[in-house]
Amino acid sequence: MVENALKEKLGTEVKISRVEIGLFNRVILHDVYIEDRQRTPMLTSNLMSAKIEYRALLDGRVSLRSVSLLDGKINLYKTKADSAANYQFVLDAFKSDSKEPSHLNLTLNSLIIRRLDFGYEEHYKPRFHQHLWSAHQGAGYRKQRKRRGTK
Repeated sequence: MVENALKEKLGTEVKISRVEIGLFNRVILHDVYIEDRQRTPMLTSNLMSAKIEYRALLDGRVSLRSVSLLDGKINLYKTKADSAANYQFVLDAFKSDSKEPSHLNLTLNSLIIRRLDFGYEEHYKPRFHQHLWSAHQGAGYRKQRKRRGTK
């Protein structure tokens, strides 16, 4: 249901192995996979969750108490200087067609990101010695643990 709605809205491949509605307003998505329009994996995550405040919905607001992205990878890029980034279609899919100002009030209280590999590339720029804030960024943290009895 969620998978099909996102496929239709985004016009690209979306896979979600399981959706759970947890206690206390939590929505949990397992094994999320979203491709960009070039059929390249743009987002993968073992677990994504959001905790929604229902009380705010009654006041016409969307308030997310916490959003979590765990064990994932985000792959963002631009192929040409004058072209849109590979994630632009997601922003376009959710923007309003109305010229009227939105009455939507979105609040995000906390964002939890754990074990995420993030990459941003500008493919049209030459590669030089990589330093902080270059056009070819990658960031991630994967702690490797040794098993007992191994070297």
